[in-house]
Amino acid sequence: MIQPPRNKAERRRLYGQPIQAHGDLRLTDLEIRGWWPDGLPLSWDFEQHANSIRCHRVVVEPLTAVFDRLQLRDALWMVKSYGGCWNHRLVRGGAEQSMHSWGVAIDLNTPTNRLGEYGDMPWVVVEAFKHYGWVWGGDFSRKDFMHFQYGR
Repeated sequence: MIQPPRNKAERRRLYGQPIQAHGDLRLTDLEIRGWWPDGLPLSWDFEQHANSIRCHRVVVEPLTAVFDRLQLRDALWMVKSYGGCWNHRLVRGGAEQSMHSWGVAIDLNTPTNRLGEYGDMPWVVVEAFKHYGWVWGGDFSRKDFMHFQYGR
């Protein structure tokens, strides 16, 4: 498994420039129906479900490992909604590109884990991501409990 980058220079070397288009060759769709047969409810519309996660191809292996670990621990049910992965944008309220711009960050359970607030992300989910080198937004100075990113 590729180790997550520790700084901006490593991030640019591993991920390249932020991804601006759906057709970029670095993006892939990770099928998730093997873990969630009906897909994951979208955080902004629980009537619709995601059957795949559009992400940078570098994070497919570590994201797969996280979901497999959650499945082994009978904890997939704790992931209740999907809030997005790839989204070319700036950090909310900032001037730098969000890790979502590379497709290497994912938001989960967003309705109960709002930016800047303490949320209820289950520790078993946090531990699974951290085990494979992901950084959790709950450890940020501006809390972002829904957020996990592969690198600093």
